[in-house]
Amino acid sequence: MHCQTCDYPLWDNTARICPECGTPFSLHDFQFRPGAVRFCCPHCRQNYYGTSPTGHLEPESFACVRCARDISMEQMAVVPVEGIGSPLQDGGSNPWLTDKTGIWSRWWRTLRTGFARPSDLGRGTSPSSTVGSAIAYALVNFAIVLTAAFIPAFLISGVLAGFMVGAGAGGAGAAAILGTIAAQQAVSFVTIFIGIFLWAGVAHLVLRMTGEHRGGFVLTLGAVCYSSGCYIIALVPCIGAIAAVYWVVVSGIMLASAQRVSGVRAAAATCVAVLLPAVVCIGGSLGIGGMTALTGAMRGPGFTVPAAPNLPMDPASRAARIQSAIESRYTQTGSMPDHPGRFLADQTLEAADFAADPMVEKLSGLTLTEFILASESEIDRAIMDERRGGRTDIGDVLFGPLGDEPWRVPLDTSTEDLWLFIITPELGRPLTRPIIVVTSKGPVTVQPERFESLRASQNAVRAGLKLPPFPDPTRVIRP
Repeated sequence: MHCQTCDYPLWDNTARICPECGTPFSLHDFQFRPGAVRFCCPHCRQNYYGTSPTGHLEPESFACVRCARDISMEQMAVVPVEGIGSPLQDGGSNPWLTDKTGIWSRWWRTLRTGFARPSDLGRGTSPSSTVGSAIAYALVNFAIVLTAAFIPAFLISGVLAGFMVGAGAGGAGAAAILGTIAAQQAVSFVTIFIGIFLWAGVAHLVLRMTGEHRGGFVLTLGAVCYSSGCYIIALVPCIGAIAAVYWVVVSGIMLASAQRVSGVRAAAATCVAVLLPAVVCIGGSLGIGGMTALTGAMRGPGFTVPAAPNLPMDPASRAARIQSAIESRYTQTGSMPDHPGRFLADQTLEAADFAADPMVEKLSGLTLTEFILASESEIDRAIMDERRGGRTDIGDVLFGPLGDEPWRVPLDTSTEDLWLFIITPELGRPLTRPIIVVTSKGPVTVQPERFESLRASQNAVRAGLKLPPFPDPTRVIRP
């Protein structure tokens, strides 16, 4: 098990960062032979052995049989078992990511692999690969296709422009023809890449809704981009539609192998992503036409369509949902989470439970929308950064810190006065509005003039429980 950037050995590494080059990694980047490696508990070094087809633990999260702490596979050190040969499976290859040759050599080898062995290309695409690498490969493919399509049109237009100039029509008309063709090609280029991101986004959403998968949005985007080489056959006259269909089929094959999901789930995600825009456009057109006709039939003298009410977000409902999530997690696992971002990562809560605008509010440099779509390794890294910085706020929700061992904090009558979190839209500013304070007994509304004295009392309670003090919300530094 070596770093995919610098080839440094990564055995017995729990930091999930290469000590040589600093590249982050995840155990999901590697496939092991079942039973060929030891997964060691980070607390007591108890050994476990993977039994899944990829050599990973099943389930990936559980309570250690020796120390009884909650652990997950991503927290464990991995060590090869001696005497059984290579512990790694053949994970396929993606020459665009791994070859050290020139760009055209890497492009040609990746193109051939995509045509001949798309599953190998998918398996060889790492969850830690970047958006830039995937987009760069697709950029080369479509630059070739669109340039090849542009040259004949340019030559024909040039001939027509020459005739126009010779007939005395002037050079302005000729320049307009050539400019129009160039603009059309530029628009096509931009449209294709917008479509690629929408395609990958919808496909990844379907995967998240239907079960487990190997990596984040970037890996799904990689399946779409690295299969785009198949569209090169559009250069053959009269088969452009066949090339598009072939690209869709190959992307589904690559999605299944890259994300380690069944062919049925990959096919469903791909079909929904490709067909959904057409269904939305057709349905929207029919809906607008129908509503227009209905409104016209109903409209009489003095008739007006009432405006939709402006419904504000309900902080009390959000408080109840977050409290319920905390209690549910404690009931199921017997421990509190190490960071509230875990509720977003496992989709127990939605971004809207924490912030009015998830595309603006950030968690460790990622917007909440980006955080939800991130890979497991990116999520773990973001949460580690937040914990190292002592941050417990997400959006307008500030959680009470639980120290270095949150799993030791009980949720019972001994902590019924403990503030779990507060909700205020004025984090980082002087408090002028009522604040919602939530304990295990439920939410209460506190007026701003009483908040500081209650916080002092709360910190006395927390000192008795040997917990860090509840932060001053006015001093929270917004990301």
